[in-house]
Amino acid sequence: MLSKKVTFITNIRYEIRDQDMMKKIKFENSGSNIIYITPQITVNITKKWFLSATADYPFYKYYKGIQLGTQYSFAINLLKNFNL
Repeated sequence: MLSKKVTFITNIRYEIRDQDMMKKIKFENSGSNIIYITPQITVNITKKWFLSATADYPFYKYYKGIQLGTQYSFAINLLKNFNL
C-alpha cells in the first residue's frame, strides 16, 4: 500500500492451454503456455468509490505451432462499495 488512498498490487499468472482435439485428432496449431504479470493501482476517491487501473502483460509466451498471439491489455474500473 502506497498510502491510505492509493494501493498498488502485482499478480503473476501462469496459463496453460492444452492442444484442441476433435474426434481424437489433435490440432497442431493450438495450445500455449503463458506467464502474465498484472500490476494494478487503486485510488480511493471517497469512502465508497474507487478508481482502478490494471495492465496484463505476457512476459513469457510459448505457442504450439503457428498461432495469433497475445500482446498486452489495459482496463480501467470504477468501483462502489455497498453495505449489505
